[in-house]
Amino acid sequence: DTNITVQAERNVSRAKVETKTAATGFIENLNPFDPVLAEMREAARRPQSRFNIRYEEENAAGILLPHLSVLKRLSQFLSYRASAELTLGRSDVALADVLLTLRLAESIDNERTLIALLVRIATVNIAVQPTGEGMAARRWNDAQLQALSGAFARGVDDVGRGVALAGAAGRERR
Repeated sequence: DTNITVQAERNVSRAKVETKTAATGFIENLNPFDPVLAEMREAARRPQSRFNIRYEEENAAGILLPHLSVLKRLSQFLSYRASAELTLGRSDVALADVLLTLRLAESIDNERTLIALLVRIATVNIAVQPTGEGMAARRWNDAQLQALSGAFARGVDDVGRGVALAGAAGRERR
């Protein structure tokens, strides 16, 4: 039994080192995107956002919404990055990534299309993964948990308002 326990502890230690090595490599591969992320963080400080969308189209199905797929992919990118940062014990950087993800969801909170609402819900959901990982590993401190709690509360409120807007937009088209 002692040999099995010792071997298991060695395997866990080796797995932790390999995981940290993989996380470090992952983060290093993302370094070229740091200027873009810095620009995104700066833009996220603005109180509102406006995407160049032609809402005046007669046929609502004809409105092109390319920004939605970009926002969702960026959210996934930030989620993966936050998970890797948490693995490396960098909860402050991970927090910034999760908060930016939630801000991206908030950036489309006034759009009156069902697909925008669905992307907003998906984006908030994407932010849940690294948040839960950080909670399970006890990586977040009290101040970070407060920031996450407030950001998620705003995100849920935004989604609720989005449901009302999408419903109103649907009634207007009838």
